[in-house]
Amino acid sequence: MLSRVANTLYWMVRMVERADNLARLVDVNEQSLLDAGYHERTTETAFWMAIIRSTGDDALFSDLYGSGEATEIISFLTEEERNPNSICSCISQARENARMVRDQLSDELWEEINDLYHFIRSSAGKTMLKMDAPRYYAHIRRSVFTFQGVAASTIDRNMGWDFMDLGRHLERADKTTRFLDIATYLPEGSPWTLHWNSILRSCGATGAYRSLYANAVEVEKVIELLVFSGSFPRSVRYCIQRVNQCLHSISGSSEYDYADGAEKATGRLLADLHFSEVVDLMKPGLHESLDLLQTRFNLIGDGVFETYVLMPQVVNHLPITTTPIAHSRILKHQQEQQQQWHKWRMVRLALVFLASYNPLSYGGYEIAGPAPNRFRVWRSGARQRQHASFGSAALPLSANDFLVDSGFASDENEALWRSISKHLPPFWDT
Repeated sequence: MLSRVANTLYWMVRMVERADNLARLVDVNEQSLLDAGYHERTTETAFWMAIIRSTGDDALFSDLYGSGEATEIISFLTEEERNPNSICSCISQARENARMVRDQLSDELWEEINDLYHFIRSSAGKTMLKMDAPRYYAHIRRSVFTFQGVAASTIDRNMGWDFMDLGRHLERADKTTRFLDIATYLPEGSPWTLHWNSILRSCGATGAYRSLYANAVEVEKVIELLVFSGSFPRSVRYCIQRVNQCLHSISGSSEYDYADGAEKATGRLLADLHFSEVVDLMKPGLHESLDLLQTRFNLIGDGVFETYVLMPQVVNHLPITTTPIAHSRILKHQQEQQQQWHKWRMVRLALVFLASYNPLSYGGYEIAGPAPNRFRVWRSGARQRQHASFGSAALPLSANDFLVDSGFASDENEALWRSISKHLPPFWDT
């Protein structure tokens, strides 16, 4: 499988999973605040800011909104296009990724993500968000459920599926720890029972908790279920088990060994989760432990990118051909590159010199794009626009290089240009 395709499938599912988790969190938090009767602006804003801080987007929010209020926070999390982690941004990115690899997806799967994308951008969807927000978030969650079900029912269990499943469970593990970390940022005096009930509801774990413990919500038991359970599908341990299985399925290595950095980091984390308990997580502090878990998730993600997208182990071991034909082609390419850069160096020197001679006059020479890797230079003040194209060399041009005013208002300037043009290579069409 092409690394580009694998990376696109991986991020397509991660973005869908991210949108789903955020929709869950926003919906549950909004309803919990209404049930608790928090109507004071300051208190309500403090609860919403805890979510912003747990997602790590507080700096971006401050830049866009300043201190902000509850309505602005909800908008930032839901529909703000300048926030790459908002629900609408995640769905848009997922749809774009799906569009790039449509040949790898079933028609039903593409139709589902495409329908969801058009829903969030439609006037009906925006009206629903304003008038009936719980229904809006429920629609997104149902669409994601459908997306996951269609994917499970129609995608062949090949390497592409492994990358999709890998992205889903790595993102899910990360979001579960961020849900738990919200408690760190809640204002003092917050009702803990209400908060931990909300966390269970956000993770869809209320039923599983009741079936296992059948009593009132306790912090330690919530953490045990959402971090250390080996059977609950949204627990950190379960998700890392699936990540480990996907990585070994992709590489073909034994589960008792590792073939790359991602498998090594995943195996270490999974062993720690297997042989740890809630008390071990609470010793250094809940926030510190969760922050360390998120750092380790990022290391796994970096390892996946380095191994399957950058692929240095492949590039560094490519055989070097030393045949005379290969040598001649390499030398020819190097010579062409040197000639191209020499031409551009002469052009830039001439333009900069002209601009420094008379920068206040207009109607001189311009260098411009935006055709990909192709530029033209012409005398805009001439009666007939004459230009010369300079191949396909990409140049490190500064902003000032794109418009140089040389000035041809006087005969002296015209004579100056003629004297400079004598030193330019023949390709310069004066």
